[in-house]
Amino acid sequence: SVGVTLSHLLLLNLNNNDIPVEASDALECAIQKSTALEVLDLGNNKLLEVTSKVVKALQHLNLIKKLNLSSNNVPSCVSEELAAAIKSSKCLKKLWLYGNNLQSSAVVILEALSELSTLKVLSMNNNQIGEESGDALVSVINSNIELKELRFGSNKLGTAGGVRVAQALQSICSLKSLNLGDNMFSQDVSTELAAAIKSNKCLELLWLQGNNLQSSAVVILEALSELSTLKFLNMDKNQIGEEGGVALLSVISNNIDLQELHFDSNKLGTAGGVRVAQ
Repeated sequence: SVGVTLSHLLLLNLNNNDIPVEASDALECAIQKSTALEVLDLGNNKLLEVTSKVVKALQHLNLIKKLNLSSNNVPSCVSEELAAAIKSSKCLKKLWLYGNNLQSSAVVILEALSELSTLKVLSMNNNQIGEESGDALVSVINSNIELKELRFGSNKLGTAGGVRVAQALQSICSLKSLNLGDNMFSQDVSTELAAAIKSNKCLELLWLQGNNLQSSAVVILEALSELSTLKFLNMDKNQIGEEGGVALLSVISNNIDLQELHFDSNKLGTAGGVRVAQ
C-alpha cells in the first residue's frame, strides 16, 4: 500500500499504474509524510478524480526537484493549487505536465514557475493554453536562464506569442531541446526563431512542425546550418518550397550526427528533393 511511508524516501515512481479513486487518501497521506521526497513520478495515471488531493499534498514537498504529472487529465480547477505547490518548492528543476489539456488555466502555473530560477526542463506540450501563455512563458524563460529543455508544442501560442517567446530564447544559451511545433505561427516568427537558434549553439533536438512557415523557414534552416550538434529535426507541414532544399542540404552537411529528419509536406519539388537526397 502507498499508505506505508518512509520519511526519508527520496524517489517515488508510480508511473502508468491506473491509480484508482479508492487509493487517493492513501496516496495523499504517503506524499504528505514523505517530506524528503525529491523525485515524484505520477505520469500516465488518469488521475482526474484523484488530482486535487494529490496536488494539495504536493504543497508539503519543499525539496521536490523532479515532478511528473503528465497525461493525467488534470482538471483546470486544480491549476491554482498546483501553482501553490510550485511556489512552495524552490528546488524544482524538471516539470512534466504535457497532455493535460489545461488550456488557459495553465497561465497561473507558468506565473508560479517564473518565480523560480532553478528550472532546467519544462514539458507542457498538448495543453492548448492559448496566446495569453506567451507573456507568462517569456517570464519563465527570463527567470530560468539555465533552461535546457523546453517542450511547448500544441499550445496555440499564435504569431504574437511565438515572436515574444523566440525573442526571450535569444537571451539564453543553454537549450538542447526545443519543441514549438503546432503552435499556429506565421512567417513573422521565423526571423526571431533563427536568432534564438544562433544563441543556442548546443541545440540537439528541434520540433517546428505544422506552423505553416512557408518560405520564411529558410532563415531558420540557415541558422541551423551554423550548428554542428543537431540530432533531430522535425519541420513537417510547413510548405517551405523548393528553396528549402538548398538550405536543408547545408543543415545535413554540417550536422553529421543527425539521426532523424522529418520534412514531409514541404513542397521541396524535384530539384529540392534531388539536392537533399544527394
